[in-house]
Amino acid sequence: MIRPVFEGALDDLKRGTAPDGQRLDGLIVYDIDRLTRDNRHLEDAIEVVENFHRPIIDITGTLERSIATRA
Repeated sequence: MIRPVFEGALDDLKRGTAPDGQRLDGLIVYDIDRLTRDNRHLEDAIEVVENFHRPIIDITGTLERSIATRA
């Protein structure tokens, strides 16, 4: 599944800037289920958090726990 907004958000996080040029330190989402639709997208999000040190935070901290359990 192609998700241009999701992929664009991850690209913005990697660069550390929003499309308007403002600094972008991380991403806040209501629920990880609303951010990712499948395991491949989850892996892409985790890669940004781990490799680019840009946090993605949800109200339950799910992504943080997902990364901690992989280590």
